[in-house]
Amino acid sequence: MSKLLSILFILIIGVQTVHQGLIYAYYTINKEYIIQNFCKNKAAPQLKCDGKCHLKKVLSISKKETAPQELPLPNLEKIKAPLLYYQAIPNPFIEVVDVVPIPTVRSTFYPYVLAYAYQLVIAIFHPPQYYS
Repeated sequence: MSKLLSILFILIIGVQTVHQGLIYAYYTINKEYIIQNFCKNKAAPQLKCDGKCHLKKVLSISKKETAPQELPLPNLEKIKAPLLYYQAIPNPFIEVVDVVPIPTVRSTFYPYVLAYAYQLVIAIFHPPQYYS
């Protein structure tokens, strides 16, 4: 049952995604029928409408149906913030202590430390010599 339901949802989403393509496919398949029965410009063949007027009308209807409807925004002047009251409740177990700031000495001298070293070895290493 769940497989059938998931396949049904996939088909519905797929048709919704390609519905305009389906309208174009229907137009190209049934072009002669649409020209004979629905075309407004049958009397003027020099316009070469070929039923595109009907296609445009059907596509505009489908766009209106699938267009997301905008929700009205609430008027912020009518909305009032709730009043909140606060009262400090004394707690006998907590003692309030005045905080005294501790003076700190700030140093503005930052000595530059050269952490880069390059050692150039010029002498060629010789193995130890054995003198007899």
